[in-house]
Amino acid sequence: MIDSVSQRIASNAIDSIYTLHKSEAFVQDGEQFDLSKFASERERLSNIFRNSGIYNFQESSISYDIATDTTKLANQSKNEH
Repeated sequence: MIDSVSQRIASNAIDSIYTLHKSEAFVQDGEQFDLSKFASERERLSNIFRNSGIYNFQESSISYDIATDTTKLANQSKNEH
């Protein structure tokens, strides 16, 4: 499950555009983790930025840092042995 989603956007213009379209995101707090949604979200944001006047925006400019909590998995493994 996705605990929380946050962003670091250096450009005020891009941050404003992102904020306008944040509610339409494919990746949301509380949803099940699905790597394909991250790829879809990257494509969605790139299209929005380009269609909003950031014509040279590169999809590769969007990156994700995904922190996983493995303590629950470790506890399950201990209980299974």
